[in-house]
Amino acid sequence: MKAVGAFFNFPLAYLVIRNTLFREIEYRIHYWILIVSYFVSFFSDYLILKLSYASGRNSFLNQDEVFAFVFWGLVVRNSSTLWQEVMTFSTQIKSGEFRRFLLQPIRFSKYFAFCCTGEKAITWPLNIFAFIVVRIFFSADVAAPHPYFWLLFLCSFIITWTLYYTFTLITFWIEDSHFLIASFNLSSGIFAGSLLPFDWLPDTLQSALRFTPFRLLGDIPIRAALGKLSREEYYNSLSMAALWMLILFSINAYLFKRGTLRYESHGG
Repeated sequence: MKAVGAFFNFPLAYLVIRNTLFREIEYRIHYWILIVSYFVSFFSDYLILKLSYASGRNSFLNQDEVFAFVFWGLVVRNSSTLWQEVMTFSTQIKSGEFRRFLLQPIRFSKYFAFCCTGEKAITWPLNIFAFIVVRIFFSADVAAPHPYFWLLFLCSFIITWTLYYTFTLITFWIEDSHFLIASFNLSSGIFAGSLLPFDWLPDTLQSALRFTPFRLLGDIPIRAALGKLSREEYYNSLSMAALWMLILFSINAYLFKRGTLRYESHGG
């Protein structure tokens, strides 16, 4: 336990996550607006899918499972998109404020991860509240997630912040990485299968995306929550997630090393 505590540095992690969470709350002062937008998004997605099914569209879901798909899709999508902290870090790299992160008693990658955790922590009270409401009024439509869901959901979040960390580090070389982040935010819901069922995509596009990290950010955790993932698919998905985490960690370590050298050589 001492070794784990020394590696993770719990006091620093707590401080970073807490401060980021408070900053997010200040950023979204009118929290009730977030609640309203959450439920508006939920029911609009539900109506769109129901209309699509009424037109004869087929999927791995039946019509009775559409409600559950929309709910878990919204939960996963809320946790696999980042915005505020990533934009802030990208801006600070370009403005010359990045040096202060190099002087902190915590590695920048860990600090970034803790900030992302703090940013997403604000959505979890809302997710829990929404789950309670849904279970009270729609208990026949949304069940508790299958046990396979939790580990895949954690993998999804780790892959999410590593991808956004990559976009942040690319700022060392390009003038503005905001368009990459915005494009990823807009496209990931569709390509990941959290906004619409993944098997609604054209077959060619499905084949191209099947071995990318996109499905791990949406389709696979949602299928797991709905109990539609076999044991073999579960272990294959975990293997794929571990592979992508290793690839992204390696890429980010290289980008950080080269990026900081470039930053310092340019007098950052």
